[in-house]
Amino acid sequence: MTGAPVNVRGLDADGVSLISPLSPQFDAIARPLIGSRANRILRMKPMLVVVENSAPRRVVAISLAWRIRKPVGGLIARTNSIFPHVVCGDQAIARQRPGVRPGEHHLVASSCVVEGLDDIPENDGWIEDFVRERDRAVQGAVDVAIELDAVIFDDGRLIGPDEDGWLSGLFGAYVAAKQEWYRGILDALNRGKTVDQAYAPVRAFQEETMRRMMSGDRDHLRNTDLLWQTQAAADAEAWRRHYADAEIPALLESIRLEPFVIRR
Repeated sequence: MTGAPVNVRGLDADGVSLISPLSPQFDAIARPLIGSRANRILRMKPMLVVVENSAPRRVVAISLAWRIRKPVGGLIARTNSIFPHVVCGDQAIARQRPGVRPGEHHLVASSCVVEGLDDIPENDGWIEDFVRERDRAVQGAVDVAIELDAVIFDDGRLIGPDEDGWLSGLFGAYVAAKQEWYRGILDALNRGKTVDQAYAPVRAFQEETMRRMMSGDRDHLRNTDLLWQTQAAADAEAWRRHYADAEIPALLESIRLEPFVIRR
């Protein structure tokens, strides 16, 4: 933990604020969100912050920036916490948080997920890696500023600067990719295909993506549209595994397929 001052800037006027990792109430809020690994995770301060939603709408996407100032140089670390499954309606898979509802807190770390870790088998070497990364990041820091750059609510309203359109572009592309896969699957089912046949394009895409990766092609890491298409395909396949085939058609009918419009 650095001895440098830590300042936070939320979007308080719109009902979404930040609780500093130096706040006396921070640990009491963070511990139940983390679970049994809390003592180890809390060592990541000040690269942790609590988002508090006092707005009347559910938060479905957040972007944050840590700005670490040093006498020479410095560091800007950006991260996001997004919940596209809340928009699409495919959130029934265990461990997926239902966004940040009014009155709730959400613990965010720079570059890693730190909530609900009790559901993940213990292999905590990564925690020590992030603590060492924190040490390097804050060494010699003059001050640390944690800023809430943008928030998207479940009705599509965007607040905050959204520097370079980073959050709105990322979240919009991810939701659109998920909806595209689900539209294709539902259309195939409506044309009389079986669930297995309807999911065939998803499997074919995943197999081709894996083949390209194994051959050394990393285009999906540079092409953001392809990246979200890949992640959305994995989500669709994981969602299918959560249900029996007989349940899939009716459940797909309940998923939101109309475009999610992000607006100010």
